[in-house]
Amino acid sequence: MKLMKREFNSVIFFGDSICAGYGVSDRDSFPFLLRETGIDVVNLSVSGGTTVDMINEIHSLKGLEELENVFIMLGFNDILNGVSVLGTINSLKKLILEIKELGFNIIVGVYPDFNLDELIGDSVFISHGIKQKFYELQRETMHLINEMELEYVDYRNAINKETENYEDSFFDGLHLSVYGNKLIHKYNIYVLNR
Repeated sequence: MKLMKREFNSVIFFGDSICAGYGVSDRDSFPFLLRETGIDVVNLSVSGGTTVDMINEIHSLKGLEELENVFIMLGFNDILNGVSVLGTINSLKKLILEIKELGFNIIVGVYPDFNLDELIGDSVFISHGIKQKFYELQRETMHLINEMELEYVDYRNAINKETENYEDSFFDGLHLSVYGNKLIHKYNIYVLNR
């Protein structure tokens, strides 16, 4: 299911560098831009964070239950650290279940299509088949969403190879540029207003 029609007044971002706004000022990150629309936003994202790292950070959610919604977009750092896609999805599922136990609504973000071709010159990406694993991670994240009947936002609809000025969406092929953050924000508003 996509986002349910309901009042959406608050959200906690619980992700990696993409949600943390790595490489841009806080004011240019899509979580901050969402705050500018009047939604109460707390960003607990951690650059470099893996699913296991964030499981270990669940305690930081305690006392924030009045915010109701936790947005999770994680997994790519797991892949970069050599964790299998299956292992990553299993950790993501564990994280989701533990956050649900605290009483939060869960919204899962599906990563946009990173411009991994820009990074392919990096021997780590070539030798470890990162590009193929990334696309598998996107697919398996969608399977998990469907299996657990979770709300989600599929950012592949906001940024993909067909997007006008696609290359400008990232400053390094992976992390969102100011332009990329604006595209994500625009898509968030579109999804919330449906």
